[in-house]
Amino acid sequence: MSAGDLKGTWTFTATSIVATNTTTLATGVNTVAIGDLVVVVCGEQTNLTCTAARDTLGNTYSAVNAGTDGTTITGRCFYTRVTTAGANTNIFVDATESADNVAIVAASFQGPFSVSPLDAQPANNNNTDNTSPFTCPATGTLSQAIELVIAWMTVQSNATWLATAPNLKANQAVSASVADTIIGYQAVTSTSTISPEFTGTNPSASVQGTASFK
Repeated sequence: MSAGDLKGTWTFTATSIVATNTTTLATGVNTVAIGDLVVVVCGEQTNLTCTAARDTLGNTYSAVNAGTDGTTITGRCFYTRVTTAGANTNIFVDATESADNVAIVAASFQGPFSVSPLDAQPANNNNTDNTSPFTCPATGTLSQAIELVIAWMTVQSNATWLATAPNLKANQAVSASVADTIIGYQAVTSTSTISPEFTGTNPSASVQGTASFK
């Protein structure tokens, strides 16, 4: 397995966030090593209340940015460079109790990544591209040639989307017809700006995000 390759995924969906589950639980059975990257995307209906992420192993997660409330769909991305290795069975995302549908996807990628891995973190698209192909924000010029570009999209829909090559689809989760989250990835070998794309059925609302890791 090469650096940047997809290692495993986690998924969570629910039609509401209830008092006993204000910490939402994405499940999967994935073994991570020190230096691997784990990325989590929370898509939530109506309100942006996803505030933090953590995992079974106790790795520390950071938000890529403040997240985006697109009125009828929201999106926020978190990441960690793994410092505690092992069988990472659960990803936890803290959110406020509500009647919101929620769809969370997470994916792990082969390291080693830098100790401070986040390079590019452009502002998310806020309900500005609801016509296929859906173009995620441009990374801008990268600080080094070898990086992993993560693309994601949260959507008010229940459709299945595809990643446009060289963007590769890692995971997707759908809750009813109102919260749909997809994550993609692309290993690059130059510092040129990247604008990843997804394709599929046009939604009524969406948020797109991009982040690049070194």
